[in-house]
Order: sequence, then structure tokens, then C-alpha cells
Amino acid sequence: MLCGQKGGKANHSHSSKPH
Repeated sequence: MLCGQKGGKANHSHSSKPH
């Protein structure tokens, strides 16, 4: 998943960290 690895900028900020 891109969300988790990327950190989540505006996709689904819940995988890794809500930045």
C-alpha cells in the first residue's frame, strides 16, 4: 500500500501515521 509507506498525505492517513 502506498498510504502506509508514504505516511499518508491526503489519502488515508491511518495506515502508518496521520503525519
